[in-house]
Amino acid sequence: MRQQLLLEAAGGTRHVVPLAHLVRMQDAIEILGADPYPLLMRLGAVRTAELQPVVAGSLLREVERVTPRLGQLLVPTLTFLDGAGAPMGAFYGGPDETEIARTDDGVVSLTAEGIRIALRRFPPPVGFRSDPGVARGWYVCCFSSLAFGPEGAQGRRTPGMSGSGAPVALPGLPPLPPVTRWHQASVAGSPAVASAVFATTPAAEVFRDLLHAITAACQEALRLRQPLRAERA
Repeated sequence: MRQQLLLEAAGGTRHVVPLAHLVRMQDAIEILGADPYPLLMRLGAVRTAELQPVVAGSLLREVERVTPRLGQLLVPTLTFLDGAGAPMGAFYGGPDETEIARTDDGVVSLTAEGIRIALRRFPPPVGFRSDPGVARGWYVCCFSSLAFGPEGAQGRRTPGMSGSGAPVALPGLPPLPPVTRWHQASVAGSPAVASAVFATTPAAEVFRDLLHAITAACQEALRLRQPLRAERA
């Protein structure tokens, strides 16, 4: 079960945010420079904390200052689409390579360059190569999109990987993570994903709901003149 952070001032609304999403935002802030945001960077670090209204006000000002800066930072994004091309949800990467799926013979991850796929397969699929730092027997390639159909998975390579632009068959591709592991979802259950497309998203949009929850909780603590309780659950 995922850990959550509960934010609540007595008499106010309980705001629930995924702790992992908060940590991801703190990682993004670290890139921008964390020193001006000490309260925001410590949020969720301990099991239970109570912020007096004056401190909640300081946290609110940190959120207000960091939000426009987050808009300048682009986050690698994998958007899942249905058969009609409608977005179903998204998986967000970080400043470094972010693993999406893994089996003994394959790894799918998200990087700033695109969807990185590593396969332990010989001969490797078209376009895959053994780069420096890649374990013996493994081959890698970077893709801008993936498609899933009755005949299996296919991918379109990024321009940096060259090639004709034709889809590449991807036998042995690890299955995509379930909806419960997506960072944002408009569907539930086990929907059929027709394609997954790489893009970048401003960090302020990625963390919009999280920033709103912290803002609303701080405002309630100030309005009610009650401590803001931050509790991991």
